[in-house]
Amino acid sequence: MPGVTDASTPPGSRAADEPGDRSPLHISLSTVKTHLASVQAELGTRNRVEVASWAWRCGLVGHQDSG
Repeated sequence: MPGVTDASTPPGSRAADEPGDRSPLHISLSTVKTHLASVQAELGTRNRVEVASWAWRCGLVGHQDSG
């Protein structure tokens, strides 16, 4: 499967390490579905399970040390 392209921080958004308001981000279900469909199309996957499998194989997700 092809790799995910790098995306820059969108204009007007704040970087994770920028000080300021730490309120939770709220996005609509429609936005989540749109972004998931874009990821699936880019990776050539058919569903969320295949996206998760791709992320696991690439080392993007895994076990976290609790220590």
